[in-house]
Amino acid sequence: MLVQAEAFDCWKTSKRSNDYAQYFSEWHEKDIVNLARHFRNHPSIVMWSHGNEVSEMDTACGVEIGMRLKAVSNKEDPIRPVTYGSSIPSAGFNGY
Repeated sequence: MLVQAEAFDCWKTSKRSNDYAQYFSEWHEKDIVNLARHFRNHPSIVMWSHGNEVSEMDTACGVEIGMRLKAVSNKEDPIRPVTYGSSIPSAGFNGY
């Protein structure tokens, strides 16, 4: 079985009033590091995902956040690729 470990359902823009967006600014880096350290030795993990249908993905701020998250993941695990799931077609061409 091949597994993609996904970290976030939102970044700074909330989908609901009590979701992770309220903690993202303070906790995102620590959570990426903990995710990578916890699962990096599992042979079924083939890649990291930093979001699923995150609203900011097609914005300049979103590209900056995505690149920062990718850098943290690559520092912890330089072998596995980083991706995200997007419902915004233009977000696939933003350099993330």
